[in-house]
Parts: sequence; C-alpha cells; structure tokens
Amino acid sequence: MPERTPIAFVSCRFVPDELVKAICNLLEPEIHCVPATDLFLRPIPPEIRSKINNSDLLLAIITQEGDSPWIQNELGMAYAMDKPILVFYEEGVSTTGFASLVSEYVQFSPSQLARLANDKTRLINGIKAEVSSRWRQQEETITVEEQKRLGVVGIYPDRKAAFDDFRDYWLCENKNLYIVSSTLEGFRKFVGDSGPELVHSKLREGCNVKILLTHRDFLGFRARNEGVPERSIHNELDDTLRQLKPLMSDRSQSSNRRGDLQVRWFKNPPTCFAVMTESYMLLNPYPYMRTAYSSFAVVVRKTDRANDIFRTYFEYHFRRAWDSAEPVDFSMID
Repeated sequence: MPERTPIAFVSCRFVPDELVKAICNLLEPEIHCVPATDLFLRPIPPEIRSKINNSDLLLAIITQEGDSPWIQNELGMAYAMDKPILVFYEEGVSTTGFASLVSEYVQFSPSQLARLANDKTRLINGIKAEVSSRWRQQEETITVEEQKRLGVVGIYPDRKAAFDDFRDYWLCENKNLYIVSSTLEGFRKFVGDSGPELVHSKLREGCNVKILLTHRDFLGFRARNEGVPERSIHNELDDTLRQLKPLMSDRSQSSNRRGDLQVRWFKNPPTCFAVMTESYMLLNPYPYMRTAYSSFAVVVRKTDRANDIFRTYFEYHFRRAWDSAEPVDFSMID
C-alpha cells in the first residue's frame, strides 16, 4: 500500500500570497499544504481547530508583519494535539514564546527564497519521518483501544504464561467453569497442575464444570499434525477419563455440597484449547504442524459488545459444540 502524503495546515497572517505559495511549492508534492482561511474572525473559529486536528502537521509562516498571537494560539493547539510543527520565520523575527513547541525551524529572507531549495531534501525527509512516527503511534493506540473494546486482557507467548495470569479468574469463579481440550494432560505437562485435581477442587467449592473433549476417533488428526504417535494421544485421553471417572460418581456418595461435572466429546479435530469462567476466557489455538501449548495464547473478558471475543467463542466454540456433542459413557472406562 503506497504511503499517503502528509497534510500540512498552513498558519499565517498578513503574509503575501506569493510568499505562502513559494514556501508551499518548496514542500509540494511530498507534503500537501492547506492554507488557513477565515483567520480574520475572532475568536479562532471551530473550523480552524478542526483543520489543525485533521492535518498531519502544522506549518507556520511568520514574518515581521505577520507575527501575531493568533498564530501562537494555533501553534499551541497543534502542540496539544501532538502534531509536528514546522516554522518558517523571517530574519529578525523573535522565536521567544513558542520555541519549545516547534519540531523544526527554517529561517528565510524574502529576497532570497531560492536558497531554501538547498535544504529541501533534508527538511522534507525529517518532517516525513516525524509524521510517520506519529502515524505509527496513532495506529498502535487505535489497535490497543480496539483490543480493549473486544475484551483482550493480555496476549502471551504460550499456554503456561497465559494460565499464570488466568489462574486468579479460575480461583475466584464460584458458579460455572468450561474447558475445551483434546485431553487434560496439558495442564500437568505445561501448566504445572493436574487437570483433574484442578477440576476436583472447584467441584468441592460447589462450582459446576463442563468439559468438552475431542472424540477419540479424531485424535489421530492431532497426532499427525504434531508428529507424535497416535497411541500417545489416546493414552493421554484414557488417563484423563480414568481420573475424571471418580469425580462423576463422588457427588452421590457425599453429603457435602458439590458442583456438577459433565463431560462430553466432540467429533472434530481440535482447533483451540479454551478455559472459561462466567466472565473470562483463555484461548490457545492449535496451529498447523505445532503443539498448541507452545504457541501464543490470549486471555479475554466479557464486555458489553455483542460480538466481542468472549461471547463469540463461548457461543460457537463451546455452547453450540456442546449441544451437538455426545456424553462420555464412563461405565465403559476401566
């Protein structure tokens, strides 16, 4: 995508048109200049403020006759808006009062404007570099703000780092927890805690837990993708089910208040590991040809937006998948 041309709002007063055109022509076409209008109105009209805000930099032209407090007001507005400021000032004009606001000064003599061309390349390259830097900062700010609006809490290099931050949300949840995974072995290997033990502790607290596992008929897809024997993934699933089986029957044998555990499996290859509370969610995608737990993960929260990440993934990656999944028959588990 070609880089767009920076727009300079030209601030001047009582400056001959010929002088304004000469300076603007020096910067064109690399920098597009938009001379000010309506400057005779007082106070400075909202249109001028809007034009400064919509420009990429402020170009002020100050002469002996054209030095005025209104130009300094515009310099102050541009500075407050974090716009680069380029000032062309006539020999003999004092820069006291606004020197600290200016990004670049250029002194000129009205009778020797042709000399300005000698410094054109350096001047334009410097201004464009500063404008590009502001653009990048703005884009980064917009990106971060949009991430916040979508509910992004943090982005992490792997599952363990994400779960370290997510753990507080897990511990505080007292109603419902949801897990989407091919097995629970990843908790022990790459988080540092036994998945079934984590689940058991939440059940004892009265929290309901729903676990959506990958059906054993589809574990081969994960094994081939990660380059590991299919039997090893099946063994992980068998271990997970054997450890969960006592938790399925434990409730009826205890008078203590416990949460409910439900386990189903989904007939599709795994695409994204997920742990969800009522308000927070950890997502860890399964990329092609790489294990999920060693890939990036993100923690998000529920927001007021209907299409935020939390609501979208809860609806499609859990609820709809859960409704079409099969309950695990634990009577068949040894």
